[in-house]
Amino acid sequence: MFRVLFLIAGLAIASPALAASCVEGAADAKSVALTDPTGPSILAGQSLWTGLLIKQNLPEQLKRAAKGCERGTLQAGSKTYTLRGDSNEAIVARVAASASKKDPIGYLTPVPDLAAAMAPGHTGPPPIRGFALVVLEGDVHTTWRFYDKIPTDAVLLTDFALALSGQTSPLMRWKGGKVEIIMPNS
Repeated sequence: MFRVLFLIAGLAIASPALAASCVEGAADAKSVALTDPTGPSILAGQSLWTGLLIKQNLPEQLKRAAKGCERGTLQAGSKTYTLRGDSNEAIVARVAASASKKDPIGYLTPVPDLAAAMAPGHTGPPPIRGFALVVLEGDVHTTWRFYDKIPTDAVLLTDFALALSGQTSPLMRWKGGKVEIIMPNS
């Protein structure tokens, strides 16, 4: 347990993939499909990471990210959301929130490779496997998309709008420690 907490602290302090603030995401960022060889490992990492995020005071992390750079607005149904966040936010890289605290919140979080980080001989923060676009509604975290890098704001605005309005297919749901993997239709 102490090693996991150390890994979280290391990620929060020194994630090289998230070094500078207010930097645009990568134009060459790609969506990671579950059929991609890295898809299953990123999915497993995200299922563990979601539980750890909750234990690390996710609401405080979301508030912190919401104070970051304004990156644009998006429409999800009749609601307007603002995308914010700094590239150096280690726990939550981006957050899409509306003015109402009752509405769902979207967030982009790094997915650490926890297996690699716990391997004998590994030191320092865990390597990042990718990033997950998640919508939090009540106590249900639904993962809609995985990326290999933080995408551009334009891509995130579009993808958050689709996820927050339910116009795309989810990949995973996490509620109370239970994970539901949702296999996309072939």
